[in-house]
Amino acid sequence: KGTSIRILLPVATVAADPVSPLIEEVSDANDHGLILLVDDEELVREVAREMLTRSGFDVILAKDGIEAIEIYEERGDDIDCVLLDLLMPRMGGEETFAELRRIDENVRVILSSGYAKPDVIEQLSTLAFVDFLQKPFLRSTLLRAIRNALNS
Repeated sequence: KGTSIRILLPVATVAADPVSPLIEEVSDANDHGLILLVDDEELVREVAREMLTRSGFDVILAKDGIEAIEIYEERGDDIDCVLLDLLMPRMGGEETFAELRRIDENVRVILSSGYAKPDVIEQLSTLAFVDFLQKPFLRSTLLRAIRNALNS
């Protein structure tokens, strides 16, 4: 007629460390610039766009590499930095990166991925990207990477 579950948990003998708050303090330094944000996940695009626009950046969204290349061919002179996801359908990040470099050898690209940074860095060591962001990332981490890219 049903299931009964009994969970037994041991009593802690020492006090737990206080949990650090997840609220991050980010100074909005009146940033500006145009960022091309390329990611196949709509939620990632929308959240990252909100993070950037709240700090003063203008953002153009692309859902894959093909769309990113089309946008960069039209607006490349206006785009200050590209935030590029590595794994996407139709045209992945590595191929997109190579095509962006063909169009503009000085393009500033920040790669992002859910894979661990050491694995990605080793795999892509021949590419000259500006920075790498491991997903999920905090707003402060994103802004730091963008600011570094714009100042490089």
